[in-house]
Amino acid sequence: MTAPVVTIITVTRNNLAGLQATRASVLALKNITYEHLVVDGASTDQTVPYLETNFKPTDWTSQPDGGPYDAMNQGATRAQGKYVLFLNAGDTLIHEHFSQLIQAAEKGHADVVYGDHIFNKKIRRATEVRILHEELLKGNARFWLTRHPCHQATLIRTDIIKKHPYDLTYHIAADFNWLEKLREQGARILYQPGVICCYQPGGLSNQKLPRCLAEWHRIIHHQCQGENPLARNYLSKLLARHLRRKARQRCKQRFWPL
Repeated sequence: MTAPVVTIITVTRNNLAGLQATRASVLALKNITYEHLVVDGASTDQTVPYLETNFKPTDWTSQPDGGPYDAMNQGATRAQGKYVLFLNAGDTLIHEHFSQLIQAAEKGHADVVYGDHIFNKKIRRATEVRILHEELLKGNARFWLTRHPCHQATLIRTDIIKKHPYDLTYHIAADFNWLEKLREQGARILYQPGVICCYQPGGLSNQKLPRCLAEWHRIIHHQCQGENPLARNYLSKLLARHLRRKARQRCKQRFWPL
């Protein structure tokens, strides 16, 4: 049996509607051989019955895990495709550009190739990893954060992700750390312009922003080989804005309950 070109890995927990949307998007792929693996974190909704009905037994698991990146690492160990794409429950593909991403990886002999994505109905453009690093060293954390690719738009050679799994000491920003580590090690990383996916909002980076900011600061500190005052100032402003918003929400709930 010929191995698939790409393994699409979906991690999920208690998000049946999102999983169904992602599955429909994957099934609409044409002219690409693929496998679709689902790593479910022991959902308590109707996810497991859906998986039993719509997936082969070898294409899904449902058990407790250590969070999204632990689940993604688990999925990668089972991948049979030449490349891996992590597409979380609720995320959907832009099929034309996804095909171009695979072609760019093949033509450029890339270890990693990534594109752009849609978030909150807006196109978020990435840029070359070299430029990201240069701007970060200047203290331009806003550029680094907003132009960094998301893992849902990042195609990875399977042998690379198996050899270099996500660092589980990062619970939210492991994909940022992972790409920077690969760049440091001289991996061939390419940027292919074009929207690859629609990324569903409401992820951990939004739900647990203070922890996410701490992880970004840790990555920046390492990349800049010490404290970067400009970058730290930008992250501090993001935290202050977040805390003010939370305070307003608590005040509203206390004095103007629905």
